[in-house]
Amino acid sequence: MKRRLLVFGGGVALLLALPGTLVTTFAKATSAQATVPCPGNDTATTASHAVIDPSTVSNATLTADGLIGYPLTSVTALPGGGAEYTYDTASGPVINIQPPAGFQPETATAAQRAEYGIPPEPPTSAAEQHSQWAAMLAGWKSTPSPPAQLIQTPGVRNTSTGQSNNWSGYYDTEYQGSEYDQVSGVYIQPAQYSSRCSTNAAAFWVGLGGINSANFGQDGTAMGYQAGFDPLGSDYNAWFETDPGLYGPTWIEGLSGTPGCDFWVSTSWISSGSEFEYSFYNYCTGLGDTYLSPDAGADLSSADWIGEAPCINYLHGQCIGTTYLSNFETLSWQGSSATTFTGHNGAIGSFPNTNDTMVNPSTGDTLAWADNPLGGGGSTFNDHQSSCW
Repeated sequence: MKRRLLVFGGGVALLLALPGTLVTTFAKATSAQATVPCPGNDTATTASHAVIDPSTVSNATLTADGLIGYPLTSVTALPGGGAEYTYDTASGPVINIQPPAGFQPETATAAQRAEYGIPPEPPTSAAEQHSQWAAMLAGWKSTPSPPAQLIQTPGVRNTSTGQSNNWSGYYDTEYQGSEYDQVSGVYIQPAQYSSRCSTNAAAFWVGLGGINSANFGQDGTAMGYQAGFDPLGSDYNAWFETDPGLYGPTWIEGLSGTPGCDFWVSTSWISSGSEFEYSFYNYCTGLGDTYLSPDAGADLSSADWIGEAPCINYLHGQCIGTTYLSNFETLSWQGSSATTFTGHNGAIGSFPNTNDTMVNPSTGDTLAWADNPLGGGGSTFNDHQSSCW
């Protein structure tokens, strides 16, 4: 989902966009859209989706809820016995990779693991990452069944540095002139605690891009079905998003985070196919999944580890503001790393990095903030929720 420019009063340009649509720039931030970017203002409507079953939902229902569905169009067998399930989207084919029945990454070869989206073995010198990788292989059980169709919802973004009104966490910028082709991390899936804001949502993810342009790839989990954010009805559902091209977050049926459990996410850029590879793993359930999504205009100039207040507020079909931020208390990251095109792999702190604080654009109050400095050799930090608005 997209990063929004911090706005205080008037005179600051506000940049909003829907993936695949025209970017609109407002010269002065004097309207209700800019100064009240949360549900409940008189000029906007708050999304309120019914629970969507991808196998039975009609196009009319999707349209009424402002959603898009992309049905499964083909299945292609892979040499190792697995299959690729293809969904034709507005930006090209999105592919879900399914290993064969009984697949065990712990005993598979490196080539077999790569075929099914299992990450390569980290160097033993990166002890935390290697331990997480070994635990993933040992605990792997299966992948969720491919859905009948992919369901997508809108997103919102903009650019700034150091502060925004919907991102909190860290991002790395170019290292010795090289961009990034992979980012990953493990976080403890937060629970959704009671909040003084009755309608709220939050998303947790890693990604590439989104700082210096409107282009990015990112994946993670979210909470906020009651706010109308997650149409599949799971408060911890997994999702991915590619921009430009796709309409917004794509929700993964059958894969969620478990509160209190480690959840691994990875975004990789596959240059040979001009596509992002999104990979997920829940350490408690043993479920993992991988999707490939095309992106002809990828921005790879940053690697991101973020907690976000996502968009659920719309005016004339455009997202005009973020929701109230869910009370997740603490989002704990560990083993957070990135890799550049030149092959340098390291923790967040081994690259030029920025601590991003989420701030209420009307009052300047802090909504969420990340530890500074980083811990764990530069790979560990906690992101703290301070207020819903």
